[in-house]
Amino acid sequence: MGALHGIRPVRSDPPPPSPRPLKKFFLFFELSRHSLHLVDVKAANQSAPGRAPAQAGAEAPRTLVVDGVRQSYRVTGTGPLCLVHSGGPGVHPEYLRMPDLENGLTMVYIDPVGSGDSDLLPDGDYSMSRYAGFAAAVLDDIGAATAFFLGHSHGGFVGLQFGLDHPDRLDGLVLYDTAPLNGRELRETATVAMEAFVRRWPDRPEAGEASRVWDAVNETGTQRVTDDDSYAAYLRGILPADFADHRETAARGSLDRRGTYDSNRRPSDWDVRDRLGAINAPTLVIVGTHDFICPPKWARQMYDAMPGAHLCELKGSGHFGHIEEPDRFATAVLDFVHGRMTLHRQNNPARIATGSDPQTSNAIDGSRPEQPPIPLTHPRQEEGRIMTFDVSHETLEKTEAEEMYEYEAGVTEPSRTAWGLDSMKLGGGVVLAMRDDPSNYWNKALGFGFDEPVTLELMEQVIAFYQERGVPRAVLQLAPSVIPADWPGMCEKLGLQQGHSIRKLAVDVESALLASARTQLDNGLTVGPVESAETAEWAAVLPPAMGVAAQGTQEMAAASVGRAGWHTFAVREADTIVAIATLRVAGEVGNFFAGCTMPDARGRGAQSALIAARVRAAKDAGCQVLIAETFDEPPGTHNSSYHNLCRAGFTLQYSRRNWDWNQSD
Repeated sequence: MGALHGIRPVRSDPPPPSPRPLKKFFLFFELSRHSLHLVDVKAANQSAPGRAPAQAGAEAPRTLVVDGVRQSYRVTGTGPLCLVHSGGPGVHPEYLRMPDLENGLTMVYIDPVGSGDSDLLPDGDYSMSRYAGFAAAVLDDIGAATAFFLGHSHGGFVGLQFGLDHPDRLDGLVLYDTAPLNGRELRETATVAMEAFVRRWPDRPEAGEASRVWDAVNETGTQRVTDDDSYAAYLRGILPADFADHRETAARGSLDRRGTYDSNRRPSDWDVRDRLGAINAPTLVIVGTHDFICPPKWARQMYDAMPGAHLCELKGSGHFGHIEEPDRFATAVLDFVHGRMTLHRQNNPARIATGSDPQTSNAIDGSRPEQPPIPLTHPRQEEGRIMTFDVSHETLEKTEAEEMYEYEAGVTEPSRTAWGLDSMKLGGGVVLAMRDDPSNYWNKALGFGFDEPVTLELMEQVIAFYQERGVPRAVLQLAPSVIPADWPGMCEKLGLQQGHSIRKLAVDVESALLASARTQLDNGLTVGPVESAETAEWAAVLPPAMGVAAQGTQEMAAASVGRAGWHTFAVREADTIVAIATLRVAGEVGNFFAGCTMPDARGRGAQSALIAARVRAAKDAGCQVLIAETFDEPPGTHNSSYHNLCRAGFTLQYSRRNWDWNQSD
């Protein structure tokens, strides 16, 4: 049975009294009997002693009783069913509330036994199988046969155990900042990662203090955790190490840190590394590059050993990517789950009624998908493995900037004067203007922050450029890594507003060749390079296929045909061009650009064939890396461009928020 959509759980009988009061303190971290996890609550809810505050806007707690022990959970959201198991053990589960996922998933937030509204276990046996059994009981209580399972840190341990103990109940597994073992070896890798954390922040006193507290409790034993107060002191001391940048994260809001301490809890050394290959469920492994307690070593080990695994590494996160990089985290999870659901529908047409996917026209590299979408990271193939591939932000941004600069430069007089086309290079970036731009696409400034910092003075020069040329509105595009700390204040002074987001993707050429090897076109369609005699017809496809005005766009496209470093391709039906795409080569980097298909020809493999043709051309031109960009995919929408690129091996590098400027502001 597939995941259930919009399921409403059955209410259980009123819960019995807890067998003992819950001890509350500030944070939490798992090493044998000690635990640390962040709890991020925007508003401190008042509740009775020993009770967790209900999530704002979420369902009231549901409860069931298993062997005399009360198990609590909450359900909210819409979409495929997903069990959510927080870290710990003992941390209050509120920190793992993820509203960004609730727009696309029915989230079942479990209060693990020994935390939140759930009871302590009288016998102190908090084994992974015991936790997995309680999660299965929640599924039973809801009345669902299967679900996805998202487990964070210690919750990931439980997720792996759930996959081993209850494989027939798992639609897919999300292993988030976790490891396939618990005990001495995990502690040793965390100690090494703590040392790296201190080296990364040599001028921050809190980094040195975190290391001192860690060593005192876990290495030398000179500081003991014996009660709630000493535990709280330990947890506060090591908190900064759980983030890529503790100060930046703390500046975004207050942190409510609570947990449950059970002195009766037995040590729980656990290791399933030799059993990972037995978990056949589709799996997404998410890890923060700077996670010190479950560093990327363990994520890669799980990825290597699990046949259905995908890997997503969050470069700007530590142990809490859903807080540190919420957009990328949510994108990874939603793409994974909904990709699996699409495949499930295709493979089970008689069991699940499906509607057609919305056909959206995307202004950068768009077409309707010819196959089900897949996640932002890629599984192994029979011929080899497609790995996630990372390219520097500078390469991604400057390649796009130079491409756009050349593309607009192709328009000649008198059109340049008639349309108010102008451009300049400034501070390592480019500023592009078209005064009379009916599509509002060609006025953009990008590529900044690498040759010199992004400053108010630099951005004022950009705005002045547009004001002097009578441009009514423009877009500033900045990679996340170059946005300065005072950016909100700069936006207020400049009159900038948040605009739409762009996804930047990349892949190595060999992986792209492997992924696109089996591309097939419908009968009657052919793909190949554009001949000079076809230039006008080829360029005329771009405006209607992308849904933009022909003014400027068509002439820019035509100027790229035959230009050095530019490779243009077309899909033809008989003698008519129905789809087009461009590749620009700059050294070892190839950039995909302007892929689009006429509406009547979508769904027939055109864009996949154009991607494959460009990959082969990039290989022949000596490229090592391919990059692309496309619009983001908010929950409830479908960007076919993105999924076509993912099927070709591209992986998400980051999402870039664009910033809108309007003359009237």
